[in-house]
Amino acid sequence: MPYRRTFLSVAFLCVVAQASALAQQPTPQDFYGFLLFHRALSHEITTRAAAGLASAERLENTAIARYGVSHDDFTRISASIEPVFARLKAIDQEAMAYKATAGANPNVTILQALYSRRLAVLSQSMEALRNNMSPTSWAALTAYINSTLRIHRR
Repeated sequence: MPYRRTFLSVAFLCVVAQASALAQQPTPQDFYGFLLFHRALSHEITTRAAAGLASAERLENTAIARYGVSHDDFTRISASIEPVFARLKAIDQEAMAYKATAGANPNVTILQALYSRRLAVLSQSMEALRNNMSPTSWAALTAYINSTLRIHRR
């Protein structure tokens, strides 16, 4: 019997640790991975809908179920994507312009500052999305990003 109690204790701790990991906010890098994925998915849904294909609605409903979010929150996610990419593109263009003028010896501090700005944009965008979604949908999306999406990314 002591083995059974030990096993149950270990199993309980594993479940608690897993739940704790899922409750953590995604990293900016993981959020960026999600944004890339969702952008491609949104494009596919839009393309299918424009062609009048019924599969557009099925694809959207499947994504909503996978993410675990409401339809309204799914729409909010989709609407938030392009402004984020516009801000990231501006930073990327600035970085490319700097690298072109810096030549073979760019200042690492400047490159790190540009990277920090990218992370700040992602963090701010993630926070804005969280504030615009229902707590239930945000919790489900966080779990999706931290588990399903992260597993498939590796």
